[in-house]
Amino acid sequence: MQSQAVLGQNHTLSTFVKSTAQTAAYLDIGWGRPLLMLHGFLAEKTCWLPLIELLPSQFRCISLDMLGFGESSKPEMRYDVAVEVAFVRQVLEQLNIEPCCIIGHSFGGWVVSAYSLKYPNSVSSLVLAASAGIRDDTFCDQYDALRPLLWETPAVDWALQLAKPFASLAGKSDKAAHFGLAQGVNVSTSSKVIFNEQDAAGRRS
Repeated sequence: MQSQAVLGQNHTLSTFVKSTAQTAAYLDIGWGRPLLMLHGFLAEKTCWLPLIELLPSQFRCISLDMLGFGESSKPEMRYDVAVEVAFVRQVLEQLNIEPCCIIGHSFGGWVVSAYSLKYPNSVSSLVLAASAGIRDDTFCDQYDALRPLLWETPAVDWALQLAKPFASLAGKSDKAAHFGLAQGVNVSTSSKVIFNEQDAAGRRS
C-alpha cells in the first residue's frame, strides 16, 4: 500500500497518442534539477521510490507510468518504442522541464535511448540501467549453452521441472542482494551514464 506522502505526490496530465486522449500518471517528488524516471517492462512508477528517497534535495524526481502500465491509460493498441517515445515527449513538453536528466531501466532504457536519439536537445544526461534494446553479441554468446531450454521437447520440460527447487533458492539470493543494496553494500549492476556537452560544461564551471 502506498503511503499518504506518496499518494500526495501523484499527478496526471492528458496526452494524445494516435489522435486519442490518454492519461499520463506520474509521481513528482523533490526539488532541484528535473529527473525523469522510466520503469521497466511490467513495472510501474513506484519502483523508483527507494532511489527517490535518496534524491529529494538534489533532484525533482518525476517517475512516469509509461503508456499501458500502472495508472496511465491502457488503450487497445500496438505498443512499441515509437509510441512510448511520443508519449514521453508530450509529458516533458507539458511539464516544461527540458532539457532534463533521464534514467531508464530495462524497457524504459530502450525508450529513453530512442527518445534521446530523436530529441537530443531535450536530454541533459542519460542513465541506462540494465537497458533493453542494446545489442551486445559478447553478452549473448554467454547464453548460447541455454538455447536448448527453448526447445519444445518432453526432456526439456522434465529438466525444467527438476530445476524448480534451484529457482527458489535463486529467488532467495536475489532478496539477499536487494537487502545488501539497502544496507549500502556495493552490489554491481549493468548501467551506463551519458552526459551531453552542455551538461558536462555546466559541471566543469
